[in-house]
Amino acid sequence: MAMSLLRGCIRAGLTCNNRALYPKTLQPHLLAAKQIGFPSLSQKTLMLTSTNSAWWDYFRPRLGPFTPAEKKGNHMMLASTHWKLERIVAISLLGILPAAIISPNSVTDFLLVTSFLLHSHWGIDQILQDYVAKYIPWIQKVWLCLTILAMAGLLHFNYNDIGASRALLLLWSIH
Repeated sequence: MAMSLLRGCIRAGLTCNNRALYPKTLQPHLLAAKQIGFPSLSQKTLMLTSTNSAWWDYFRPRLGPFTPAEKKGNHMMLASTHWKLERIVAISLLGILPAAIISPNSVTDFLLVTSFLLHSHWGIDQILQDYVAKYIPWIQKVWLCLTILAMAGLLHFNYNDIGASRALLLLWSIH
């Protein structure tokens, strides 16, 4: 049972580059030997991957530019940097929102408005890029203009009115 499962995984391309994970009798280099009795398996199908990659390498951010435009320097930001910034903004909202409610002032208003608009802009922009941009190519430019207008309106509200934190408190106090 274990041998047939291992053979199926190897044929499907699921290899492991750590021989310590296999029991001694199931090691791929031993399976190719004639004395075990698998003449249909070749050494080529049983070769371990040559790279030193592990399963967690898939989740690591990119280490450098890969596309021709990125290699020329025509890009704005690497995808891994953008991904990290999205996560930083999302996690910072967990602290900014309670801070804005506990201590409503102009600094927390600015942080709340900026982080909320960045978070919502990036999220909706990715949805538009993935699903709508192939049908309506100019939709992302419209979304950028709407985000800039929203930012200008919320900053105006922060400086010339009660601010986003106090407005949020007033909204929650309405019965």
